[in-house]
Amino acid sequence: MAEGPHEAALQDAEFPPGVDAVLVRAGAAVYHGPGGCHVCHAPDGTGARGVGADLTDEVWWHSDGSWQAIVDQVKSGVDASVARNVWGASMPPRGGSAIS
Repeated sequence: MAEGPHEAALQDAEFPPGVDAVLVRAGAAVYHGPGGCHVCHAPDGTGARGVGADLTDEVWWHSDGSWQAIVDQVKSGVDASVARNVWGASMPPRGGSAIS
């Protein structure tokens, strides 16, 4: 795979059990592709202003930020009653995409 802007960081990163650089690269492809995550959370993960949460900081609004909690959150979505965006809009399960 070609050197991307984050490739060096992946080489030095510590991952939770069961996660490796290959899985992170696959997740990035989904994030920027069919998952459509980048639309609300911005291409760099910092959150599209007023829409999606910043995924790069230490603040996790709807979970503890652990690997499994993030997976569960993506699968279940965020109900509009607890959403923190300017429209009070939900995040549908899997961001409304057809990813599995």
